[in-house]
This record gives sequence, structure tokens and C-alpha cells, in this order.
Amino acid sequence: QATRDAAAVRAITVLVVTTPGALLIAYPTAMVAAFAAAARLGIMVKQTSTLEAAGSVDTVVMDKTGTLTTGKFAVSRLVPAEGADGAALLQAAADAEQSSNHPLARSIMDTAARARIAPIAVSDYKEIPGRGVQASTPAGMVFAGRGMWIAELNAGAAAQVKSVEEKLEGMSGVHVMLGDRYLGAVGLEDKLRRNAAETVAELRRLGVRRVVMFTGDRLSVAKRVGEAVGVDAIEAECLPEEKHEELKYLIRKGNRTLVVGDGINDGPMLASADVGVAMGLSGSDIATNSAGVALMNDDLRSIPFLLELARKAKGIVAMNIGASLLLALVGLALAATGRIDIWVTPFYQATAYVFVIANSLRLVRFGEDFAAAEEMRRTQDAMTVVKPVRAAQKL
Repeated sequence: QATRDAAAVRAITVLVVTTPGALLIAYPTAMVAAFAAAARLGIMVKQTSTLEAAGSVDTVVMDKTGTLTTGKFAVSRLVPAEGADGAALLQAAADAEQSSNHPLARSIMDTAARARIAPIAVSDYKEIPGRGVQASTPAGMVFAGRGMWIAELNAGAAAQVKSVEEKLEGMSGVHVMLGDRYLGAVGLEDKLRRNAAETVAELRRLGVRRVVMFTGDRLSVAKRVGEAVGVDAIEAECLPEEKHEELKYLIRKGNRTLVVGDGINDGPMLASADVGVAMGLSGSDIATNSAGVALMNDDLRSIPFLLELARKAKGIVAMNIGASLLLALVGLALAATGRIDIWVTPFYQATAYVFVIANSLRLVRFGEDFAAAEEMRRTQDAMTVVKPVRAAQKL
């Protein structure tokens, strides 16, 4: 009887020390901690699978407007076609763009307002993705958009479109046509985001093999931005469906892709990529809903941080699993040989739980240095603004 009792106690001891409780929490505790670390820096990750995929990214695709650049355009030049004048060009552009939410349209409307040009009422407004907009006015149909689209609509204006584009000199252009008459183009410029070049360099340091920029803008504009930030390849003058096809080609080639975008047209790419990242503050709702990650602060440096966090999380999960299995094997050996008492087993199990939880919690503090540096930078920027204001008040 005593032998049977001892065997039963030993069997229970073996069962307790090998219960995989710590193993079961090895993954979720690490993911929760990683999500907390990301959220502190304004990175909203929707699913654990997205964070896992971010740990193995080797190709990053970035949109230009609103991602590598601020998306806040300013009208720099009016380039009327031969026989047209700037006022008529700006009037027609404002008429066409008044119902659009595109950053280029908003900038044109702001310029028209400053020039005291009021858009007239239009009807039959239509937006053609990747090409432009059209609307009916009392003077006829007005079209505003890409030069290539205008040339398709009116082959006779192709030479004029080409001549005007040469005068834009690296600026983004909105070409305007009223009826069959080509009026010219509005040239606009925006600025690079503060840390765009730094972000690309950091991605390379993390082992990203290829950084690509997709844009529907002209090649000359794309080259200027691409050279400034140091991307590996540029795909310019792309329609939304062409961007999507280019991405699918990269995926078929075995690239593990991360796509960063902000616009409605970026939605299909963000949904198709291994990791889709939407610029949450300046981006559209469609982009945010299509992506697995949303940036709440529009800071591109969050992307390298996301990759680092994902890799760190994978390492922590592996460590948790390894430690859990090791402790279970050691406990099994001790229990099978009778070297551990049954009353000790709960404390032995607790040791495994404590290790896994404590190891996972290390992720919560990951990125604190980044957050502190970002807060310091914002303080310095605020002081830079305040000082000129104080000086002006003294004057």
C-alpha cells in the first residue's frame, strides 16, 4: 500500500511540474507587452500576425506624397499655355477642384482664395482615380489632373502639355483644360518629412534589402525626392492599379513587404502587403482601415522602431518557450527520481510563470529612449517657435 501511495504521489508530482502553464502564456504575454510598447509611441498594431510579419520584412515600399513628403502643397508657379492667362487658368483649376479632398486640390483652393478668385457652381462632378477630376460649368466641361490624361482626352494639346511640363522644373503639376482648350498647369511643391532620409538609412541598418518609392507623380519630381532620401528604386507616373500590380510582382518574387501609404489609392496595396502601415493623422480613413498598422504621429522613424520591436518580440517569445520547456524537463527529471517533494511543485510552477511574465514585461520598456528623445525634440521645436515670438513682442 505504501509503495502504491508513493508511486501515486510521484505521478502527481510529475503531472504538476510538467503542466505547460508557462508555455501557454509564453506568446500572449510577449505580444501584449509589445503592443503596449508600440502604443506608447503612437503605433497602433491591429493583429499579432501583423507584428510577427514585421519581424521578417526585407522590402519596404513607400508612397511619396503624404508619406515621404508632408503632403502640404504650396502653389509655386502658374504656367499658362500659349494664348491663355494665369487668372483664367487658376479660375478653371479652382472650379474643377472645389469638390476634391486631394492635397493638391486643397492647395489650389487656398491660392485661389488668396487671389480673390471664387469658384463657380459646377455639376456632374466626377473623380477619375489616378487621373484627375472633371465637372460641368456654364463655360463647358473643365478637366484638371495629370498631363498624360489631358493629352489622352485631347490629342491636339499633347505638344502644349509637353511644353508646359518642361517649365514645371521638378514640381507637381495639375493640368487644366476647359472644353477643348488647354489652359496650362498649376505647379505645386511640398517638402520632405523631417526624418525621411534618416528613416531609410535606419531601415538599411536593420537589414532591409530594398527600399522602393511608388508615386503617380512625374518622374522628375520622383527623382528629386528619391535622390534626397536615398531609395533604391523609383516607380513614377503609376496609376493606382499599376502600383498594386508592382507590389504583387514583388510578393511573387518572394519579397516580404511592408508598405507605407496614406491615401485612398493606397488601400489595395496596404491590404495586400505582408505589413501595411497607414499614416494615421494625415491619411484617409480607407488607408487606415486597410492597413494592419496605423501611425498616430506621422513620424516615419516609427517604421524602423516597429521592425526592431517585432524582432525583439520574436526573440522574447522564443526565450519564453525555451525556458518553459527547460524548466518542465528539469522538473520531470527531479520528480521522476523523487528529488522534489509534491508540496514544492506549486512554487516550482510559479517560478516558470514569474520568469515568463518578467521576461515579457521587458518589452514594455522597449523604446523608452526613443520616446524621451522624441519628447526632447518636440520641446526644442516649441522653444524655436517661442523665441521669435518673444523677440517680436519686445520690438
